[in-house]
Amino acid sequence: MSVGAGLRPQEGSRPERVNAREKSAALTTKTGEGRILPRALALGLVVFGFLPIANWISNGHAASWYGEVLQTWLLGSVIVAGIVVVLIVLTRRRIGMAASTVSDTASRWFDLHPKKTALLISTVATAVYALVAVAVFDAKPLFIDEIIQLYQARLFAEGKLADVVGPFPEFFSALNVVTAGDRQFGQFPPGGPAHLLLGVLLGVPWIITPLLGGAAVYVFAMLVRHLESEGAVALGAILLLAFSPFMIFMSASHMNHVPTMLWVLFAWLAGVRLTSQNGAMVLWAGALGLAIGVAGTIRPVDAVAMTAPVLVLWVLALRRKEQRWGELLAFSAGAAVPALLLLGYNAATTGSPLLFGYELLWGKSHSLGFHESPWGTAHSPARGLELLSLYTLRLQSYLFESPTPSLLPVIATLAVARRVARIDRAILWAVVLLAGAYFAYWHDGFYLGPRFFFVLVPALALFAARAPRALGEFIGRPLVRRYAFVSFATAIVIGLATGVPERARHYSRSLASSRHDLAHPADSLGVRNALVFVRESWGSQVVARLWGRGIERSDAEQLYRRVDTCLLDSALTSLEEREIEGSAARRHLKPLLRDSAAVQPSTMSPDVTERVLPGTRYSSHCLERIADDKRGVALYPLLLAEARGSNLYARDLGSRNVTLANHYPERSAFLLTRRGPDESEYVLQPLTLRSGAASAR
Repeated sequence: MSVGAGLRPQEGSRPERVNAREKSAALTTKTGEGRILPRALALGLVVFGFLPIANWISNGHAASWYGEVLQTWLLGSVIVAGIVVVLIVLTRRRIGMAASTVSDTASRWFDLHPKKTALLISTVATAVYALVAVAVFDAKPLFIDEIIQLYQARLFAEGKLADVVGPFPEFFSALNVVTAGDRQFGQFPPGGPAHLLLGVLLGVPWIITPLLGGAAVYVFAMLVRHLESEGAVALGAILLLAFSPFMIFMSASHMNHVPTMLWVLFAWLAGVRLTSQNGAMVLWAGALGLAIGVAGTIRPVDAVAMTAPVLVLWVLALRRKEQRWGELLAFSAGAAVPALLLLGYNAATTGSPLLFGYELLWGKSHSLGFHESPWGTAHSPARGLELLSLYTLRLQSYLFESPTPSLLPVIATLAVARRVARIDRAILWAVVLLAGAYFAYWHDGFYLGPRFFFVLVPALALFAARAPRALGEFIGRPLVRRYAFVSFATAIVIGLATGVPERARHYSRSLASSRHDLAHPADSLGVRNALVFVRESWGSQVVARLWGRGIERSDAEQLYRRVDTCLLDSALTSLEEREIEGSAARRHLKPLLRDSAAVQPSTMSPDVTERVLPGTRYSSHCLERIADDKRGVALYPLLLAEARGSNLYARDLGSRNVTLANHYPERSAFLLTRRGPDESEYVLQPLTLRSGAASAR
């Protein structure tokens, strides 16, 4: 029997299982076929997952933590090996027999109750994800991508595609928010925010991703029944996905990677069903199109890379079917609905059906390929290798949080498996396509782990679960499989017992400034229909003022990252006084880049993103702005994701506040700021605004 070949049994008898295997013959291969791809991928994982390639390429990304992680792997491997040896000695090798008994029992149970087992595991997983969302992340969006997607979901809940902000967008915009005339909206495709919509309407947006994560586990369980012939291995794969630390923490967030995974898995389930059956299956063809289309409305690159191989398998199988037109029409109809919604959303927001928000915001530099990135650095093949190195090295830790390298069992399966099913090769091609796509993408996607590779977790869980069997078959001794299982299980248990709590403590302390309810001070004082200016850091104000001068986002980022903040502030003030904007403003600011090689992160301000040119003498105005930073600041974008009531919140821009206040003369003005740099409390102060000045009353 091929590794991974054969449909899982239905809720029923042995004859049904045999028939299912016969129907899945198209997915299997003969012994020895198709081993080049898995072994090549195993070699790639060894190279990128163990060697610090990023550290060997100068002037780019680096894994500064590699030495510490390597020590952890060496020590962890010794500890796991020692525990296994002790268990073998103390139990007189009965531990291996116990492992075999557990495996056989699990296999029989899953064969008899696959749907009940899947439902139970997915329900428990959902509860775990929800608990982590509250206990670790305070049920809040903390990362800027989460914040902006929840902002867009709130707009949807209000029946709007975009927010109307008037003639002064610099007061209301934020990173990853597109400004188009007097309107603004999130840069992300609409599918992710649309999934959060129900939670917004119910007042519990934080519960949506845990529910989607649990649903992904259930769909994966149904898919594994068609990919894996042995119940114990299938059950192991489901458990590894459901309780992978990477899966747990991502499913407790507001990120759009989890709904993408759900729809990708559903596409694979539909594709495998279509490929393994000879008769017409119109409903499953429609489901395949719908799943691919919905995934494309969330993360288009992930959707294309991860579903293209199963789409090819279906098309190849379709040629053998007499009633192929029904499936083709159903697929087209299923894909057309989300595709048309996406095109319509783009047309209504960016002005073109094929223009995405992030492309309008950042320009062509945001797209895949080797070119200058929005930050001004050149994305080259060398930088692409650096990123692949970082993603794979990070997976070694974040996937299972085990003391041993997390990808080791995956590598073992790919390297030694003697029989490779056709569907397995399709899965591996999806891995290759996704890695290739992000090799050509300039951004380092890191949050809660290497998030651009998150959608690969189901495949990694499946191949990891097969490792003990693959090693046993390769060496030809049943004991090898049993002890490999014990070793792998020991590493996983240690990771869950020690690595996960430590990671949870780290996450619970991170991004502390994003955890505050900035609308609370006004609500507690009964302030209504007010104009509330939010005091951000000096650097954030400078960036917003660049946007206000009509400087494109990519140019603004380069100016902010490469110019002394005080010099940039002074130049902006001059442009504002003379009302110079657009291309003329850019021409006036461009000469400031001549000293870009010498600027350094600021050591004068708590905001290290601010820049300083050594030897520059700061004016009293700049020193006062740094003093403001030290007194404590807030994060204005948080208010975009919060229910703000009747108050209008805007970014504090100092003397320019009077411009906005004059536009809303009916609203009283207030300043929201942090009580102090080490304080979590925020205070609301009345503001007296007059031309050229603003002061607290």
